[in-house]
Amino acid sequence: MEIKILGCESTKGESLALNTEKALLALGIQANLSTTEDYLEILQYGVMTTPCLIIDGHVRSVGQSLDVNDIKKLLML
Repeated sequence: MEIKILGCESTKGESLALNTEKALLALGIQANLSTTEDYLEILQYGVMTTPCLIIDGHVRSVGQSLDVNDIKKLLML
């Protein structure tokens, strides 16, 4: 599983990254988790608001800092 957090330097982004790590640990899922602030890479996903949660190339959340339970639900889709 490939997971990216776009726009991680904000408070919301940091929270999303931390909660994503917690959700992965709680579910026992192995994943490659990366973050980026690269504007051009962010635009490739067609989003204009960060933070964004990308799971296996699909945009799952835009502009929100999700809690651990919400992220767990997205990981199980």
